[in-house]
Amino acid sequence: MTRARFGLHSPLTLLHEWDNGPLREVLITGYTLDLVFIERHCVPIARALGARVTVLSDAHQPVHDAADVRYAGRTYQQGNVGCRGAFHPKLAVLVGDDDVWVAIGSGNPTTSGWGHNDELWLVIRSPRTVGPAALVDLAEWLRTLPSVVSMPSWIADTLHVLAESITPEQVDDSLPELSIVGNLHRPIIERLPQTRMRSLHLSAPFFDPASAAVAALTAQMTPEHVVVALQETVSWYNGATLVDATAAVPSVEFRFLDETRTSHGKLVEWQDSAATTALVGSANLSRAALLTSTLQGGNCELVAVHPVEHTLLPDGVGTAAADGMRTRSTMPSHPESRNRVPLTLLGARWQDDAILVELHTAAAGSITVEMSPTGAPGSWRRVDVIDAHIPGRVETVFRADESTGGAVRARIAEPDEYVTSVAFLTDVARCLPRQVDDGGPRLSRDYDIDDFINDPELADRLSNDLLRLMKTIGQHRAATPTPVPPARSPHETERADDRWGAWLDSVQRALGPTFAGLIFPKATPASRPETDTAVQWTIDDTEPVTDITDDENDEDVDPIADAGNDQQPPVIDPDQRAAWRTRSERLRSAVVAEHRRPPLELRMGVTRIYIDLLAAGVWGPDDEEWRWALADVLTSLPPRDRDDEKVPDTALTYTSSMIAVGLALLGQDTKMDGGYPEDVLWRSTWKRLRVWLPSARTEIIDDYLYVPSQSYARVADKVTIDSLIELAVEAAADPHAETRATLDAAGLTAQFRDGVWIGEANSGAVRKVAARIATIVGDPCAVIVAGTGKACAVLRVGATLVMGERTPAMWHVMTMPSSVSTPMSLLTGADGLPSSRKRIPLGTPNPDVISVADALGIDLAQLIEAVRRWG
Repeated sequence: MTRARFGLHSPLTLLHEWDNGPLREVLITGYTLDLVFIERHCVPIARALGARVTVLSDAHQPVHDAADVRYAGRTYQQGNVGCRGAFHPKLAVLVGDDDVWVAIGSGNPTTSGWGHNDELWLVIRSPRTVGPAALVDLAEWLRTLPSVVSMPSWIADTLHVLAESITPEQVDDSLPELSIVGNLHRPIIERLPQTRMRSLHLSAPFFDPASAAVAALTAQMTPEHVVVALQETVSWYNGATLVDATAAVPSVEFRFLDETRTSHGKLVEWQDSAATTALVGSANLSRAALLTSTLQGGNCELVAVHPVEHTLLPDGVGTAAADGMRTRSTMPSHPESRNRVPLTLLGARWQDDAILVELHTAAAGSITVEMSPTGAPGSWRRVDVIDAHIPGRVETVFRADESTGGAVRARIAEPDEYVTSVAFLTDVARCLPRQVDDGGPRLSRDYDIDDFINDPELADRLSNDLLRLMKTIGQHRAATPTPVPPARSPHETERADDRWGAWLDSVQRALGPTFAGLIFPKATPASRPETDTAVQWTIDDTEPVTDITDDENDEDVDPIADAGNDQQPPVIDPDQRAAWRTRSERLRSAVVAEHRRPPLELRMGVTRIYIDLLAAGVWGPDDEEWRWALADVLTSLPPRDRDDEKVPDTALTYTSSMIAVGLALLGQDTKMDGGYPEDVLWRSTWKRLRVWLPSARTEIIDDYLYVPSQSYARVADKVTIDSLIELAVEAAADPHAETRATLDAAGLTAQFRDGVWIGEANSGAVRKVAARIATIVGDPCAVIVAGTGKACAVLRVGATLVMGERTPAMWHVMTMPSSVSTPMSLLTGADGLPSSRKRIPLGTPNPDVISVADALGIDLAQLIEAVRRWG
């Protein structure tokens, strides 16, 4: 049943009263904001109930010290709002699986607003299935808000989710007289009655200097009696203009309220012949709040209108006559107007492993973005500079190292230097609603490599844990439908990086944050740098980190430039290496099992274990068995079934990067054109996986690399990986790129033109060079090589091999005797050319030669002329 009632100490009361199952979303908005208060009293309760907490406030009105904020962006998301007027709505929304509770009132999310002041609130409690039309109006206000005011894009996405969540599936007539009114496009006063009233009650902490709102209300409702209630010394008002604004009303009372506590409630209450109706919410009795829309430059306000049985106007402690009221005024002689702000920092968030900052600038100029690990004076560091050529919304994406921190601000130099208030770096995945434990399979503990690598009991436990998980997790996922959070609209298009965050969160729950961090380094919340801003105070940011001597410059001593990758591999005791070889073989067998292919994260986990074991020297110098095992786990990585379709693109970027490292390891001590088993293995694995390398990312690859500090260590090096990625990129655009690379590695130079590979033999061994090129190029191929006074052409289609030479001027037509035969073995063997070959004059090729040339699509006459004349 839907209920609406006036009266509430603060939205904290709703959190303490929530007993309707898990809480999915909590939205808090306000003008002034104290995040320290919110973190202490609101966030822990809401997160314990499972909710994503979103806090939205005016960008220029924080009352907290950034150095005292500890959890913004990591436990809850906070966004700044910019608009021409003040962002002023006071709203709290709680969404569960079955219910939605809404509080609309006058209290800011601060100690005063939610703790000490006298405030006015209207609370609506409704099921999500059936509810009043007013919730539809509130949902529409939430949807429209991001198009009228400036806010972070991810907060706008959250508001769309909330709008869908609070929209009743069916609108009933439970509260027909309740309305929720904003002023985004129309002033609030246009939504109020325009009929004669018996009485009008007005109360607010702030009146505009001309009392224009009071004058407009009395003119529109023409009441017989008006009461203006305010605190004599605390409220802001101009007594003379208030008297003038109410002069046409037959009966006027100016009521003074008790000043023991600040009376911060906003009230417009009218009575006609039938009922008394109250308007409560954020709107003061001012021109900017009631008479102007947000689009017109007024404040952004939100109010609720509902009948009341008894007046909400407080009793007074005294009154003043009109003459006495004229002499009273608490307005400053020159009241400050809301100055034009040149720059507004809306918010900052992680976007994969980069940082996205969104701003709004009112002036063109150079904008400097700064970050701090503490938010304290002296700790700020420049991280990016943006040239804004025109006013408007500005976005920038950049990468920052782990020491950058989580507090963000920006400054602009034009026309005068201005520094924004602080925003906090947000990890949207960490702030998502906490999912209820689905009882799904997971590792029995969070495994740290330093703990299990030399602990046989723990290593066996990890191995058995992984084997068990591979068997059960696929069955569990097949039997369990993918849960859709109730607070999310089924029509919502999820951001790619939010989808990645949600997927990563599920991986972390199954594998544990530490082990998941081995697979997805710097991506999991456990491995991402913490941004605790209440840690320490940095005293002086003018002191250089490194002294620069007269013969050095800052580039010479740049620690980042000199650092490089120095990640040490795990150290495994020699007596544990055989056991690890056994464990890894069991894991390999489970990964390649076709009847129960484990999920991608587990396949990557086993591959990462192989990379680490190779770096630790688990296989001796003459043990090549690791190659086939590594090839198996690498070729298991690419997605190919329905479960893998759910894997986000960012996870596949990690997969590509891991494949690049694995291929570099597998290619060690092999030749692309070699004939040994390891050469053939490398070549076939490369052909299967090369398509993934262009998606690999350098910064991810770096976290999979080790320095070769152990005996028998096998580690990939950056140069080899880069060359493989470059080759894969070239091969995607040029089908002959791999052949050229193999020829170059063999010390052979050849160009491909008109279907023929053209090379040179400086040493004079023309036939041998042509045979070698033909062997590398493979079937089919056409090759011609010229040397000093000699030329040799080799054509191959299937098992037919044709060679033509100038001296003697003959074609030799041969058949490859077996599948392992090559042009090299057939043309350069110690026994000479096969005696079974056909010999045909060079100038009069027979049908055998002609058919091979036709199959290759080459100009045979031109080839014959080249054999005769080249060299």
